[in-house]
This record gives sequence, C-alpha cells and structure tokens, in this order.
Amino acid sequence: MKRFLAAVLIASATWAAPVLAQDNSYPAETWTEPYSGKLQQFPPCATESIRALIARRFAATRSEYWGEPTAILAINNVKTIGFRPEGLSYIPRLYCEGVAQTSDGVKRRIVYSIIEEGGMSGIGFGVDWCVVGLDPHNVYAPACRAAMP
Repeated sequence: MKRFLAAVLIASATWAAPVLAQDNSYPAETWTEPYSGKLQQFPPCATESIRALIARRFAATRSEYWGEPTAILAINNVKTIGFRPEGLSYIPRLYCEGVAQTSDGVKRRIVYSIIEEGGMSGIGFGVDWCVVGLDPHNVYAPACRAAMP
C-alpha cells in the first residue's frame, strides 16, 4: 500500500510540474477588471493625501501597539523608485522613497508603495510603507529592504 501511495504521489507531482512551471507573463489587468496598470492612473508619490495617510497610520500604530508617541511630521524629498518592477503578472504598484522627519527630531529614510485597488475591500489605492530604523519586528528587514522594489 505504501508503494502504491508513493507511486501516486510521484505521478501526480510529475503531472503537476509543467502546470506549476508555466510562465505567467500576462498583465494582472487582463485577469480581472479593476486594474488599469497605467502609471497615469496612479497618484504621484508626493501627493499630499498619500503622505498624510502614511503619517496618520504611522502615528496610530506607534501609539496603539508600541505605546510610543512618535509621529511623522513631514515627508520630504520624495521620488519614484519603481513602477511594476516585479513584472506584468503582479498587482500594479508604484514604489516611492523620501525622508521622514519624525517627532523625535530624527530624519529617517521612508520607502512606500502605492498599490492599485489595494484599498479597503479592493476600492481605491492602498499604501504600504516602512520607516528605516522604526520597524520593531523587522517585518521589512533588513533596513526596509523588503518594502522596496
């Protein structure tokens, strides 16, 4: 019985391998309706509403989870560092970086991405960010590298 199960497992893995190995280079916007995949549809990296959203959520997270009153006072020197660098088959993202002035008087590098249809329930743009030196659990370690393109 063990040999039979082993043979079935090997056979199924052999048959599944070509399916798993297929190149999925079709743009994400061809899979489902919401994605436009056009850079012109994205808000620019320096958009005030994006920077304000990051600052508001950062302050809430630091206060609620870490018990620290650290806040982002401003995000300056913002520039685009990538658009869809992972390829066409991934959800369109615009990657940005800047300098965050925090309430403790320190200027830190911040990297963030604007995600098409990444808002609540897939409506609007979502934002993911990391402030270098203020990633307590090293979610984007090392030094926010995992948040970059």
